[in-house]
Amino acid sequence: MKRFLFILLSLVLASANFFLYFVQADLRNVALLVVTVFFIVVSAIFIKLTLKKVPVHNFLILPTALVLGFSSLTLFFPNLNLPFRIGLWLLGSLAFYVNFLCLNVFAVSLETEVKLPLLRAAVTVSSLVVSVALFFIFTAVYKIEAIFAIQGALIFLSTYLLNRFYFWAASLESHLGNYEREVFLSGLVAFEVATATAFLPLEAFFRGFLLISIVYVVNGLLLARLKHALNRRVVTEYATVLGLVILLLMAFNF
Repeated sequence: MKRFLFILLSLVLASANFFLYFVQADLRNVALLVVTVFFIVVSAIFIKLTLKKVPVHNFLILPTALVLGFSSLTLFFPNLNLPFRIGLWLLGSLAFYVNFLCLNVFAVSLETEVKLPLLRAAVTVSSLVVSVALFFIFTAVYKIEAIFAIQGALIFLSTYLLNRFYFWAASLESHLGNYEREVFLSGLVAFEVATATAFLPLEAFFRGFLLISIVYVVNGLLLARLKHALNRRVVTEYATVLGLVILLLMAFNF
């Protein structure tokens, strides 16, 4: 029954984002606000009814970010053709569904106080969903015509909030202790990188891709440190990932 409800809610939320494309351009900001409020209310009720005895505020962070990320695309990329819109709808449905499956695993783990076999997979997948949500939010922020300080503040806020969920989810699998400093540090790095690279002649999509790659690497290193697993091999692996991303961006932009 839960799986059917997850599928139904995922389709409803993705469809709400999809139909934003058919709203008049001057009303899309209002429509985005309505969709976001609608999502928060519906999801809060849904989570409270199906995933009992869990911290609703933690469980709302990631899906809310997904809604904002996907919905923002309708504001800043209004001229996407129908196949791309359908593709985004399918991607959104899948992202919401996977998100709710992960939240269900977290909820059962919290309620039973047992580390389920699926917990590690859920933590890994949820970290990927965090990256997807942040990527879309970063891209949307870079499309806003505002000074870099405002963009940096929005990037810091979104990174900080989603990293709270990221490290909280990881703490369900491994005892991390107090991770507030790491959450703040990752957000601060995102802000500094966004500010330092403001002069680069990159499109919003590539800026978002560069920034989420750096946040991914920083989060991985900080998490390894909290797990007391930070070593030369881990640093080399993440440095290689970041190096490949930079080479890819150079190939497409220079």
